[in-house]
Amino acid sequence: MKKFLLILLVMSVSAPAFARDAACDEYTIERLEDALEYLNMDTTDLGFYKGWDNPDPFRLQLVDSMMRNPLYIPDFGDEMIEVFSSFDTNFADGYLFLAKALDIKTKGIKPGRIVRRIKSSARKKNILVDTLSLPKKMKKGLKELLFSMEKSAYYLESAFDSLSYEDKGVLLCDAPTIWLETNEEEPPDTLRGYLLRRFGEDKDTIEYFKERDITVREAAYRIDRRKLLVSSLYLFLGVSLSEEQFSALDSLEIAHLPRMETDSIVGDVILTLDTEYGRLVVGDTIDNKYLGYFPFIVDIGGNDMYLSPAATAIYRYLSPVSFAADLSGDDVYDFSDDFSFGSSLLGVSYLLDCSGNDIYRGASYSE
Repeated sequence: MKKFLLILLVMSVSAPAFARDAACDEYTIERLEDALEYLNMDTTDLGFYKGWDNPDPFRLQLVDSMMRNPLYIPDFGDEMIEVFSSFDTNFADGYLFLAKALDIKTKGIKPGRIVRRIKSSARKKNILVDTLSLPKKMKKGLKELLFSMEKSAYYLESAFDSLSYEDKGVLLCDAPTIWLETNEEEPPDTLRGYLLRRFGEDKDTIEYFKERDITVREAAYRIDRRKLLVSSLYLFLGVSLSEEQFSALDSLEIAHLPRMETDSIVGDVILTLDTEYGRLVVGDTIDNKYLGYFPFIVDIGGNDMYLSPAATAIYRYLSPVSFAADLSGDDVYDFSDDFSFGSSLLGVSYLLDCSGNDIYRGASYSE
């Protein structure tokens, strides 16, 4: 079963999204109108206390719409059921639906156009890939991956253009107080700087960000969430298209693939590529153990073990974009620290496990 995780750091709101009238079935509307008439009311009297309906820049417009028109709530529930039931076959459109519900401007974002651009990239020359002795399908998949990684990273960086050095530091310092689990007796403030300590920042740096007069909400509000959405779509669609190419390899092609050893992986791999954003690894059909962090993993088979963060992107400390695509096998994802699998902070990550009876063990902010 496919596992999808595209995780975005955004807690702010922006432009209008949902604006539609309530639409229950005609019989229900008539009965409601009859009941309201009996009470000397009409549908305009429905809703929450009107004083609550004042504009609020930190309240989703979908919530405003439901407060004004409670009759819309059942309809939206039906739409959500329809969207989630088709996620396996129509994930991109469902993802846009959810983005729209979060007040992200989606007009003009066409997943089909992004797919065409990714496929077109596979027909162009790529020095890293063209010199490799690999099947055409595999080369095509690698080109699609590399192009998608580049575009995803570009839009991700653009999304954070309005964030200062201090904004990013505050988000890294204070975000764990919002998302990480803690004992009830332990005040959330003790988590401030947790992530910075984990990655070895000195005390002076941690104190510098703690003393900034910036809140997480203020910093997050400056993120361009539309570009963040495009970044995540490029990564998701690129990995998905590439997975189709790797999955199409027949047993004879797989048997003739080159094998090699590499550090921090138990078992042979087919290749490693050093990219601008970190190392890309293609694992073999045997049972591999991934002992170190690799930002980009495609594993074509075997009962694999991921004993270090995978599909995890954290600005400044790990790759800004990251994915892991495991095509088959009963796999184990086991890393006891926070931000382990399918996680991101000021980054974009995607974990795709196509099949198998898999086990996931992680701590807070992990799939």
